[in-house]
Amino acid sequence: MRKKLTNMQNIVCNICILLGILLILYYAFLTICYQYVAFASVLGLGGGILVLFGGIQKYFQIFPFASLGRTWQIILLSILSTVILIFTITEGMIIYYGHTRSHEKTDVILVLGAGLNGKEISSTLKYRLDTAVEAH
Repeated sequence: MRKKLTNMQNIVCNICILLGILLILYYAFLTICYQYVAFASVLGLGGGILVLFGGIQKYFQIFPFASLGRTWQIILLSILSTVILIFTITEGMIIYYGHTRSHEKTDVILVLGAGLNGKEISSTLKYRLDTAVEAH
């Protein structure tokens, strides 16, 4: 007979699945709104891995994290928490500062590239160029 997951292990599995779904939805949002965003596919892939990881653990009632020593559990949780915190802060800053407008007039606007699709500009670069024209 298989050993059942404890309540805490079940919660961790649910968190993995929830975070995975959120990453997949965020990837879908970025893809729908901007068609291509650098590194967005990493978010979708990471979300898929988390959903699979959490789902497999729940279905097969295994929890490999529990077999690690307490020190390794703390190290892995610290790394995961740090990555999630850095990601959240960075995305928040990108969203906040990406929508704040300066009312000062400037002589020069620097538009950073976002890639070309052959000889066509990408949708992200087009959006940036259109925004620069409106601002100036």
